[in-house]
Order: sequence, then C-alpha cells, then structure tokens
Amino acid sequence: MNVVVVAGGEISKVSTLLKKFAPKETFYVGVDAGAYCLLHQGFCLHLAVGDFDSLTPKQEHEVRKKAERVLKVSSEKDDTDLQLALEEVLKIHPDAHFFLLGISGGRLDHFLTTLFLPLEERFYRFANQIHFWDSNNWVDFYLPGKYEIQKIEGMKYFGVITLTKVIALEIRGMKYELPSTNTLGVTIYPSNEFIEKEAKLYFREGMVATIQSKD
Repeated sequence: MNVVVVAGGEISKVSTLLKKFAPKETFYVGVDAGAYCLLHQGFCLHLAVGDFDSLTPKQEHEVRKKAERVLKVSSEKDDTDLQLALEEVLKIHPDAHFFLLGISGGRLDHFLTTLFLPLEERFYRFANQIHFWDSNNWVDFYLPGKYEIQKIEGMKYFGVITLTKVIALEIRGMKYELPSTNTLGVTIYPSNEFIEKEAKLYFREGMVATIQSKD
C-alpha cells in the first residue's frame, strides 16, 4: 500500500508525479490546498486534513462534499496541517510507504519542519517509510543499518544529510566515497554522483537523509 500525501506547495507540478502511482493501490490524503488539488486532478480523496484557510469557501465546500473523510483543524495549533495529516494516516495504514508531495515552493519554516519531521518521537520509527518527492528532488530517510540505494531514473546528483549525531557513516559506490566518519549533528555531503545504478550506505547510530536530485 502506498499513501500519497499532497500538501499545498508546488501545486502546479504535482499532477505529473501523481500519475506515477496506481490508483487502486494508493490511499490519497489532501492537506489544505492539496485536498482541492487532488480533486481538481481527478483523483480520489480518501482523507482531507487542514484548517483550509488557503481555499475559497466554494473550494472548501467541494472538498467537504467529495472527500470520504474530512478532519478540519483549528488555525491556532501547535502542529502544521501536514504533521496532523501524517499522524492521522499512520493510524490507518501504519505499514504503508508515505510519499509526501507538494512540500516545497512555500514557506521555508514549513519546509524545514517537514524535513525534520521524521525526528519527532511519534514519527521516528516510521522514518524508513517516509519519502519526499518534488519535480527535482527525491528524499529518503534512514535509521541505522546497511543499505543498497538504487539510482532513480532522471536524477543526476546524490546528497547525504546527517540529521543527528551519526556514528560510522560510510558511502560506497559513488564518485566521491566517504570512509567511516562520525558527525556531531547536521552535516551535509552534497553533489555526489552514482557510478553505477546502485550505491551503498552504512552507519551505526543516528538518522540520515539522502537526496537524489537534478537541475
């Protein structure tokens, strides 16, 4: 099962990404303006979450009418609409892979909140199941272990971000390899490239994000 969560950023470019998923195997979640986007693109809306302050009254009415379930939240809250949406859908499909679309192109504070979202205690154990995708970037999250990372078609660059203190980080099979390295916190290793279609990532402690991207 795939869960596609559409937020309100980069709406104009989301439609191409949505076509990559098989509708019968996908649970669709719209966050605020992302809910209307899903309907407007002709997709099912299984769950709509948000305060819907970015929609017109007419658009919100359509979301409420067509969504299978609507969770409207207050505009005054401690969490973003996206955090609340992910928390809710994890209760429904805890074993799914979660693809978050439309998270870029908006407010920087919201984007950074989303980038570090897997570090929150309620989401931490699901980190390997969370993926960010926009027209130029694919982001995955990893807990300690050994991984074989496949090159995504169309992406040119590969970057690694240690989101926490990390022990014994190794990158193999890349143009620029990294021997076993410890980091004290957020550290970025950008602009690497695959040599073949697969590379290896290993670390013993912490959390790491990888970014495959193109210009």
